Amino acid sequence: TVIDLLRVLHCACQSEGLSMAEGDTLISVDYEIFGKVQGVFFHKHTQAEGKKLGLVGWVQNADRSTVQGQLQGPIFKEHHMQEWLETRGSPKSHIDKANFNNEKVILKLDYSDFQIVKEWPEFKFSKINSVVWFFLLIEIELLCVNISISQ
Repeated sequence: TVIDLLRVLHCACQSEGLSMAEGDTLISVDYEIFGKVQGVFFHKHTQAEGKKLGLVGWVQNADRSTVQGQLQGPIFKEHHMQEWLETRGSPKSHIDKANFNNEKVILKLDYSDFQIVKEWPEFKFSKINSVVWFFLLIEIELLCVNISISQ
């Protein structure tokens, strides 16, 4: 891909002591990290590492006991972050696998900071809630019937 080519050129130029505009190339990549990554402050350490590298984006715990997010920034800094996500993570984490998808060159950053996205608590229907909803729907139905009869 173009991004792989840019990485190769960047490494070649670094080894020759040259600089190139590629270092200014911005990319965006989505990621998902598998393993023991929840309950070990993985998202907090990911945010800190991203900020340290000057990247922006977000991180959150996902439903599948994984951590997911998006990185944006200069390609060489993003490459360091991908390596960190694949091999280091938080001190108490154990990374089994890291997936990186939708990698693309971007013209501008979509974010101004690196955020931890808090999940909205899921509303779980308990038996009591289900009964309440059932009677509420019956009340609404009866109300609609009464309105149509009175017209």
